[in-house]
Amino acid sequence: MILGSWKAVDTTTSEDYRHRYGDLRGFDFLNDSVCDYKLGYFYFDLKEYHNYKVDENYKQPNDFVKYLGTRTSYSISKDTFKIFDKGEEKKELIYHVLKFTKDTLILEDYDSEDKDILTLVKQNYEINKQHQFDGVIVSGSHCFGSCPISNILIEATGDVKYLGIDYVGAKGFKTSKITREQFNEIATLFYKADYFNMKNYYYTEVTDNQTVSIAFLKDGKIIKSIRDYASSAPTELIWAYRPVQFLNQQLKFTEWKVPDYMTFKYFLYATLSDKRNNRLYLTSAESFYLISTLIEGKEVDKVFEEKYRFDFGNKDIQNIFTDGRFFKFKFKNKDTKIIDIGFNFLESSNLVDTFEKTK
Repeated sequence: MILGSWKAVDTTTSEDYRHRYGDLRGFDFLNDSVCDYKLGYFYFDLKEYHNYKVDENYKQPNDFVKYLGTRTSYSISKDTFKIFDKGEEKKELIYHVLKFTKDTLILEDYDSEDKDILTLVKQNYEINKQHQFDGVIVSGSHCFGSCPISNILIEATGDVKYLGIDYVGAKGFKTSKITREQFNEIATLFYKADYFNMKNYYYTEVTDNQTVSIAFLKDGKIIKSIRDYASSAPTELIWAYRPVQFLNQQLKFTEWKVPDYMTFKYFLYATLSDKRNNRLYLTSAESFYLISTLIEGKEVDKVFEEKYRFDFGNKDIQNIFTDGRFFKFKFKNKDTKIIDIGFNFLESSNLVDTFEKTK
């Protein structure tokens, strides 16, 4: 009766306070002893932290936080639910079963002084594959604190492109590989969330939190973009993107050879402006995709109409002009380079008509 997906009842009455009071917990019970805890497990490697010696590759405390995945063991009887916390505690958590029916599970934490009650409701997710994708990008912005600032693109082919900026163990431009099975598992989480029918932006009226942006690709085109500020999106979307955010800790990386003029320290958002100074503000995920196509592009000798100005924050570049496919880099030392990305980024993803008009 317990097998399947269960989601915590969110008793939040105001969406503005969901980040503070909302319950994002959930479980996939896979068999009678193994489950996925949807928020995943973490631990702080205290031994590595104490043995660390400061050098030129400076590490912040958050670099020692390890993501342990979602899989763990559990057991349930008539009156007791036990689950192994493999994170910081590394112990079995015990709950008293207050109610257990085919669609409701109410648990009381034995160790909680205030008798924490967790109410789980069984979910019947339809895996909506009407809008299949073959690539997904997850990007995390800065915040007032130690949020992991990184960008990762994973594709159905198994190719992985990554840029770690700050508060992550792996920093810089890197590439890796995943299996098709890994990609399919990640994609299924987004299909369960019905990603394509979600809003483009979720936010809460608070400051200093992280924005996670997600871009979905099909045949090289961006078919959907979502921004989630302060974990305000539907719970299922958070369950889907969180494992991707921390996937870098499970990968073996090789250096991604990137020209110096494509590098930067704090790359978050790129902008394009037309001749009327109307602007297109790309999300960090969209920006990372465009940068990755430029890195993989070919240098050519081409005359084209310079319709748009492109900015992404490299101090050595004076201007970048583009028609959407060809990008002319004008450097401060007067050199120029023209890069062909092989397709029109703006037209293929229907971004031409999304410029914000200058007031």
